[in-house]
Amino acid sequence: VYLFFLEEIERQIAFYKERDLPFPQSLVEKLQEKKCEEEQQQLVVPANSDLHIYDDQVAICLDAKNKQLDSLPRKYIICSSNATVTHLKKLIAKMLFQDPCRYRT
Repeated sequence: VYLFFLEEIERQIAFYKERDLPFPQSLVEKLQEKKCEEEQQQLVVPANSDLHIYDDQVAICLDAKNKQLDSLPRKYIICSSNATVTHLKKLIAKMLFQDPCRYRT
């Protein structure tokens, strides 16, 4: 039913725009309601939210092969199952060297 309501509003807008007529007050009120509803829907999932939080997660144990690398701050990490080896290499480089660009070496 809501979809028909939106289609009707769009049809009315097109009608008044084609004929260069001013919008009636009732249509302006409907447009404002539609805009408010769209803003509320955008508030449900903010644009800057981390959507990977809903992915399946994997726990990874980091064991150092070298004694020099025993200084890892965390032995276990939990990451998204969509994380790649490159993501993990960057994370470890950041943990060890405080520079994520050093993962290439």
